[in-house]
Amino acid sequence: MWPTMAIFAASMLVGPVCRKADGGALPKGRTMQPNTIVRFLALLAIAWWGSRCANPVPPTGGPRDEQPPRLDTLHSTPNYQTRFRKQPIELTFDEWVKLNDPVNQIVVSPPLQYRPEVKLRKKTVVFRFDEREVLKDNATYTINFGEAIQDLTEGNVAPVRFLFSTGPYIDSLVVTGQVVDAFSGEPAEGVRFMLYDNLADSVVHTERPFYFGTTDAQGRVRIENVRADTFRVVALADANRNYFFDAGERIAFPDTFIVVRDSLTEVPVLRLFAEEPPLRLLDDEEPHYGLVRLWFNRAPWDARLLWDSAAVQGWPEPVGDSIRFWYAGAGAPFRLVVPLPDGPDTVQVQAAHRQRLADDTPLQPVGRRPTVVALPPARPFALEWNHPLAALDTSRVLLLADTTRTPRRLRYRFEGPARRTLALTPEDGWREGVTYELTLLPGALTDVWGLTQKDTLQQTLRIRPRDEFGALTLTVAPLDTAMHYVLQLWQGEDRLVDTHAIHADSTWTHRWPLLEPGSWRAILIEDRNADGRYTPGHYATRRQPERVLIRPLEEVRANWEVEATMVVEW
Repeated sequence: MWPTMAIFAASMLVGPVCRKADGGALPKGRTMQPNTIVRFLALLAIAWWGSRCANPVPPTGGPRDEQPPRLDTLHSTPNYQTRFRKQPIELTFDEWVKLNDPVNQIVVSPPLQYRPEVKLRKKTVVFRFDEREVLKDNATYTINFGEAIQDLTEGNVAPVRFLFSTGPYIDSLVVTGQVVDAFSGEPAEGVRFMLYDNLADSVVHTERPFYFGTTDAQGRVRIENVRADTFRVVALADANRNYFFDAGERIAFPDTFIVVRDSLTEVPVLRLFAEEPPLRLLDDEEPHYGLVRLWFNRAPWDARLLWDSAAVQGWPEPVGDSIRFWYAGAGAPFRLVVPLPDGPDTVQVQAAHRQRLADDTPLQPVGRRPTVVALPPARPFALEWNHPLAALDTSRVLLLADTTRTPRRLRYRFEGPARRTLALTPEDGWREGVTYELTLLPGALTDVWGLTQKDTLQQTLRIRPRDEFGALTLTVAPLDTAMHYVLQLWQGEDRLVDTHAIHADSTWTHRWPLLEPGSWRAILIEDRNADGRYTPGHYATRRQPERVLIRPLEEVRANWEVEATMVVEW
């Protein structure tokens, strides 16, 4: 367009300049007349503007465009038609648009037997039924375009629902609902809320929904133009946006079908969860004699380890999505067996290079310690080591108080699933405000392989006074005496401090006397399977997620007592 208009403008200019009015040539040195220059510039501007209008060019600069394309109803196929007969549907917009994955984004309900053709013609989206398609009699159809229609520049989505009825009226019933996160109880935004007239369990894997909507920031949804019928309801955090329930996606569902017969039907609140996948062993490693590391696809809370040698002692230690299997007593290779849902997995343990342990991995504390460790008056001093521990020679341990410099007699124990933590306290308890000096001489500790600590360890301990802490008394009621519960006490959002199992109590009360000042919260889990943890739901078996209550508590202050009640209302 632009080259053609430019040539035309030049030709309009050349004619008048190169010839006299009587047909003779102009003398050399003559210039264009002013009106000729104006005419040339005008034609040049028209040519440039025509080239710009002929092609959609995204604008540059200026504020970000946040407005979605708007439907030009005057030049579009009328919406909400009755006695509709199969015909192309044209939707014209006020700006240039693009199509985004129309095959997956556009959902028609009732579902069509054949895939429609969707094409773009300048600012118009054309939806064309397949020639073989036969529309149902007396049915209200909804064409939900999802995120298929977007503007060119920012991808703003045009929210388009096209409705028509093949009968004399359009269905007008409404279904509403809300979706929340099953654990936190927070609203779940952007979740697809779907209704199926096919009531089979497998429909979430095989069909797109008959009707659907998307939850807002409050987790609420409203679906209009629904017919009177019985539906299966499923909410889905559709990560790949294909309208099918795929592995790893969060899902929610009610316990029963939903019968729509009144003008407004409200679905009970749905609790969204991610199913726990079957446990799988991904990898293993044997870094040195006495240790095998196993990596799984999730936290292996339900894993059991077996081994085929009676001479071997083993200490499995779960760490995140892995297990550290510590062993001793192996004089030859042995097999470690991991029972899994799809059958047992076997790891061959070489149990080699026992003699290199002392040089390669000597017994020593884990991590760096502060010069002075401040302890609450009732808490043991806990020190983690890199090997499972077997014995402590208390004659090689010295604990001195700064006030008397008199050695204190000690109590100790080895803690943790792998016995890698040494916990120490004086027999007569810590004294508030007193500073202690702890010394572990070489040979004080022995691990399960007979290795001893080689270096002297010294640590200063300061015992904090009780008035630096606050106290909390929590009462939980009413409880079902036949139900199992788990009560967790959290400091802030991410530190689990204490856990209690509750059963056969209608009211439960507990006091924590020494809590750090700050924010605390209590979490109550209805532990239906009595496994001591939160268990999510499972769609295929129709198991709902365990119910959870989260209660922020009054802020704990130093030298202050807080009394709180957690009312159990699900």
